Amino acid sequence: LKEYGLDSIVIPTFINVATFRPSGKNRKEGFKILSVGRIVKEKNFETLFLGFKKLKKMFPEAELSIVCEGPAENYYKEFTEKNEIDVNFIGAVRNEKLPELYREADVFALSSVFETQGLVALESIACGTPVVGIKNTSLSEIVSWGKNGYLAENTPEDIADKIVNAKSLSREKIHETVKAATDEQTYYSSLMKIYGDLIESRKH
Repeated sequence: LKEYGLDSIVIPTFINVATFRPSGKNRKEGFKILSVGRIVKEKNFETLFLGFKKLKKMFPEAELSIVCEGPAENYYKEFTEKNEIDVNFIGAVRNEKLPELYREADVFALSSVFETQGLVALESIACGTPVVGIKNTSLSEIVSWGKNGYLAENTPEDIADKIVNAKSLSREKIHETVKAATDEQTYYSSLMKIYGDLIESRKH
């Protein structure tokens, strides 16, 4: 929009923080990486998969799970088989199951270069799980460097490096970093302010 001389305001969609919240329980040892999203080529899973392959050489215990389905699922299954990458394609799950999956993960990873809002990233952070995404996407408005995750260059090497760094982040206060963005009242207040400002501007 900026390239066309248009101003824009981004208001993240609020999420149910009563559902998406930390469990408060001790987590099991391991290195679980999770990604949630429709399996289409626009999601750029190649970068994540190749990055995971590099990471697994350093951390043999690491696991990568992909939640959801999509038209490119067979393509990516063939891609991982051809490149000898062990990825767990879970398929679609019910929404009420997602919070548990977020909490069990050590890192949530998104490799899409066309992420428009990153709702799943908000859900993950609200559950206390750090996020790794790609730079120059909408995730830059959600991910706070070194606080709730990292943004990587669109390369397997850098996404692997950032996933390792994210795993070491303290999870104690991660969910608080998106408190304003996930609050329902804040969402509606921001929306009403925009409509109010727009109405006032039309009066002049």
